[in-house]
Amino acid sequence: MNKIRMLFLLAAAPAVWAGEAAPPAAPAETPAALRAQAKALWPGRKTSAEPWLLLGEAYEAEGKTGKALNYFQKAVKVDPLCAEAYFRRGRLFEGKGKLDEAANEYQAALKADKNHAGAAAAWKALSDRLDAKSGK
Repeated sequence: MNKIRMLFLLAAAPAVWAGEAAPPAAPAETPAALRAQAKALWPGRKTSAEPWLLLGEAYEAEGKTGKALNYFQKAVKVDPLCAEAYFRRGRLFEGKGKLDEAANEYQAALKADKNHAGAAAAWKALSDRLDAKSGK
């Protein structure tokens, strides 16, 4: 999770913990905003997956799945334990109907981080779909 998102969630947390209000909706990040964040983090691109994730998110938001997959792969190359990159690759593969590849990516995400909620939910849903398709 990038620092901006973390600060946003932490700012909303006291009211939520006190039961006063639901957390405000996270601001929608435009591809341009994601690219600007990536540019700010660019000097660390050899040791951090974050700039690559942000660029992948930008291209994903624009519907450019090939470029998004490429940047998520670069994130994995820099950090082989980047569960978010595997998860996002899985979503893109699933969206393209490449269910076996999606399953592999979700499993890789869970191997990297067994508590990745998005990957766990996606893997469960995909596993159920595959089981129903095969008649299990």
